[in-house]
Amino acid sequence: MRCARLSYVDIGTFLGQFLLLLGQSFWIMFPAYVSGSAAVLFKGRTPMDFGKSWRGKRLFGDGKTWEGFIMGGLTGVFAGSMQQLTCYFSGQPYMEAFGLRVIGTFDPEGFAAMSLGALAVTACLSYGGLVGDLIKSFIKRRLGLDRGSKSPFLMDQLDFVAGAWLVTIPIFYGWFFRVFGLFNIIIVLVMAPVLHRLTNIIGYKLGAKKEPW
Repeated sequence: MRCARLSYVDIGTFLGQFLLLLGQSFWIMFPAYVSGSAAVLFKGRTPMDFGKSWRGKRLFGDGKTWEGFIMGGLTGVFAGSMQQLTCYFSGQPYMEAFGLRVIGTFDPEGFAAMSLGALAVTACLSYGGLVGDLIKSFIKRRLGLDRGSKSPFLMDQLDFVAGAWLVTIPIFYGWFFRVFGLFNIIIVLVMAPVLHRLTNIIGYKLGAKKEPW
């Protein structure tokens, strides 16, 4: 009976810690998720490449507009600011449960403060995600893939994650690796394709996207 009780507690603790890390991973990446979805909703009329081509192919295509990029990024920054405001009012830059402490603040110094640093981190995550989407579009045009076509190597699912990390890590290296551990990175890489699929299906149903992928 004592062994059974110990196993139950260990499994419960493991599941609790996993759910805590899952929630933290989603929380930290949320500004990037929001910016990517918002950019699609805002659409726009001014292509970011201004219709320019390179070697006979468009740089990005008509699907990437300045309006979508700017407003999508600002929406992500607003979402991140609301998250930081939650930390500020709670007075807690972290959450502790099941013997595990996870950081939820975007402040580079680790405080539950509405700081310029926190604003900068959310901007890096939000606009970084959109930069990743731009890089993906550039590669797709070079491969001769049309707008809306599926990309190889999970590019459609992981572009915003790669972009957010590539922009944020060089600027806020200390904050990123204080918040994100190996398990967080694995969770995000697994979670991103699932969320991408779900949001695209919703966008397709709402008429905001022409394809459900």
